[in-house]
Amino acid sequence: MTGRKFAAAFLLSALLPVTAHAENFSTSVLNPAALPANGVVTGNYPTGGGQANYYFAVDLKPGAFASQISAQGGGKYKTLTLALLDGAGAKIDSYYITASDDGREATHVFSIDSGGRYIIRVTPEGPEASAFHVALGGSALPDRQPAETGSGNSKSFLDPTPIPANGVVSGKFPGGAASSYYYFAGDLKAGQLMTQITLTGRPGAMKWASLELLNDQGRVDQEYHLSRTDASADATKNFAIDRSGRHVLRLTVQGVETNAYKIEFGGDALAAK
Repeated sequence: MTGRKFAAAFLLSALLPVTAHAENFSTSVLNPAALPANGVVTGNYPTGGGQANYYFAVDLKPGAFASQISAQGGGKYKTLTLALLDGAGAKIDSYYITASDDGREATHVFSIDSGGRYIIRVTPEGPEASAFHVALGGSALPDRQPAETGSGNSKSFLDPTPIPANGVVSGKFPGGAASSYYYFAGDLKAGQLMTQITLTGRPGAMKWASLELLNDQGRVDQEYHLSRTDASADATKNFAIDRSGRHVLRLTVQGVETNAYKIEFGGDALAAK
């Protein structure tokens, strides 16, 4: 490669978003890898199965350190644990998911009281055919480069789809055996958030969906679900909003790709409607 071509290739690679993959992982808490600028770590489970610990260092500011973890594939039981350690390697907080063939994901917001260097530990355990994905962000990581969310409703807890002014979101089921997760955010007032789930599709085809209101820690506060084989079905629930501000909701769907969903938001908590 000529010097000019090499320089052009180097410049192009520098402009692309960087995500940590297996070849960038460190298994040493004393010498952790740098967390990528977009806060994303993704990879396969350890060769031969079993457990591995991967370490990443990051400088955080006081605030909310938001996280989203998921595990898929492998056809067997697996776990994924995310831990926040201080600069000396002592655990501050952690959470985990267990998953089978259909995959799982979860979210959690760590509270950062003081700025400084922290260590992230990612621990996958399970069959090597499995894969994991970790996304980190929030006000404690203000310089994070937003990841590509693709078309349609957002699958990112860190970059959710805003609830539109008319309060209606819709989409198609992606199909497959795995559950699919979508995130929506809105500036809500204290009061009642009225919601309705409507599922449509071929008669006899299974249609499953749940809608969850997440709290400030990224955990489920209130939820309901709908499971039907009818051509069209709906369910409703009012979520009690106890404080004004930004709130995130998670929609989970599972079923054939000919199915469709529609979620309607309203009530006195939705100021925009």
